[in-house]
Amino acid sequence: MNPQENILDQTSFVPTLGNLFLLGTEWILLFAFILLALLAPILGRKQPVVLFWITSVTIIFSAGWNAITWGMPNEMHTGSMLVSDDFGRFFKFLFAGVSLLILFIYQYSSNGKKALPEFYAVWIALLLGLNLMAMSRHLVMMIISLEMVSLSAYVLTGLGRKAAMGSEAALKYFIYGSFVTAASIYGISWIYGFTGTLDPSSNAFADGLGKVPVEGLVLVFVLLISAFAFKISAAPFHFWSPDVYQAVHWPIAAFFSVAPKAAGFLMLIRLILPLQTHQNLQNVMFAVLGILFATSLIIGNLSALRQNNLRRLLAFSGVAQSGFVLLGILSFQTEGFAAATFYLMVYTFMNLGIFCFVGWMEDKTGETDLEKLAEHVPGSSWVLFALVVFVAALVGLPGTAGFTGKLFLFTSFLISRNQDFLSWIIIAFALVNILPALYYYFRVPSAWIFKKESFKNKVQLHGLAPVILSILAFLTIWLGIFHFGELISFLGTLIEKIAD
Repeated sequence: MNPQENILDQTSFVPTLGNLFLLGTEWILLFAFILLALLAPILGRKQPVVLFWITSVTIIFSAGWNAITWGMPNEMHTGSMLVSDDFGRFFKFLFAGVSLLILFIYQYSSNGKKALPEFYAVWIALLLGLNLMAMSRHLVMMIISLEMVSLSAYVLTGLGRKAAMGSEAALKYFIYGSFVTAASIYGISWIYGFTGTLDPSSNAFADGLGKVPVEGLVLVFVLLISAFAFKISAAPFHFWSPDVYQAVHWPIAAFFSVAPKAAGFLMLIRLILPLQTHQNLQNVMFAVLGILFATSLIIGNLSALRQNNLRRLLAFSGVAQSGFVLLGILSFQTEGFAAATFYLMVYTFMNLGIFCFVGWMEDKTGETDLEKLAEHVPGSSWVLFALVVFVAALVGLPGTAGFTGKLFLFTSFLISRNQDFLSWIIIAFALVNILPALYYYFRVPSAWIFKKESFKNKVQLHGLAPVILSILAFLTIWLGIFHFGELISFLGTLIEKIAD
């Protein structure tokens, strides 16, 4: 390839009416962000409910526009840096639904009453960044959208529940994020030097990397993947998550635990998908991601075992959960990517469920330490049942979506490797790592089920709390028993249609 060739075809940046229509979701969010940023200093703290309703209506309208464009042909935007396809739209529905749910929870909790007016503009900016991550197919756009999400997350962390704790966590988050972004950009510069392109779907991309010695490929992939690993909280790029989860308001921590993780895995799928036919590149990528898989399970589980603070426990358990999702990515096949996507979806339901339970109990008692929180029992047996459902699903016990998701992750990986000896060793390693999860996850409900003599008072969860917990528990059970096969096949079809 001619080294003087432009990174992008500049003529393809000229938008058409079709481009503008398909990007309607993003235009809605962009205009709402500008409006909220202008209104924040005017309304201030006097009428924050106006900002809340503008944000809510914006998310609803953006999801509605996303629904209108569903099923339309794949379309490239901005020099093929972005793509509109149904796989990305599926994730945008997920992001919109979760962001709207968390926004309502935040607004009508004790945290929302203290929300700064700037919060709502940053929330829309975060959602816009997630949507761009879902559409990114070019390395430059992947980094830009990832940074947009990261910058919004830094600000939200700084607006934490305690000023000193939030500022410290935001600073750590920013420094660590800046480091991995710089490393990733350095890796991208090497890739462009080797290939003359930054489009993973280009033939020149794989052909150029195929000529690089193995040592150079390992270095390039480690640098490149660092930004993705940071976003999905994979070890050893996870150190930000416990401090951030502990510092921010709990609804924000719940959102951080699922949405950016899903977006990071989506971008990883788009990056790896074009490499399916290049075995040498797969082998190197398998080694790099395999190390992330192993370290995430080991470090995440062992660290979670030592935690009494429930927020930190959930942060480290999320690291281990990223390891399980990486197993589907390691298959390098559509079936494995579909299994990973399914698991990310059901993980959203079950992790939001346990976060909501812990958060609402924290609001009522002011405690996040498990031993102290165990002195206050939930007043409803149904709420405790919902907690057991979430915990069982996160462990991967039968009858839940967590079990079904892990089963498809394991089987897709075995099939992709033709059930060779190494694949069975890896599966056995993953199964062994379920055992510590069984212990630390069930520490949470057992504190109320088996220690009745230590209760000081009953905590009643009113309003939307039992309703939301019931819906999330229902989805966690339903998707583990019914229609999971059709859903995974549907997701596989979406992945097959991703634009080359």
